[in-house]
Amino acid sequence: MHIDDLRVLAPLWLSKTEKVHEDRAHWETNVTGDIYGEGWISEMYGYAFGAEEAGLRHKINEDLMIYPGYTP
Repeated sequence: MHIDDLRVLAPLWLSKTEKVHEDRAHWETNVTGDIYGEGWISEMYGYAFGAEEAGLRHKINEDLMIYPGYTP
């Protein structure tokens, strides 16, 4: 990521993360797939929403993230 992109993204990322984390109504319904509760992965959603608003594009590599219990 270029520093100019990060300068645009960073404030959006923070703002979106705060909004997602404040949406406590969805913590117990687990619509986000967050198994840890209390908006633990809010920053990941904040990043995704902020990046979209900033117009950033991503190259997705299907085997990039592997964790225990996940079958690609």
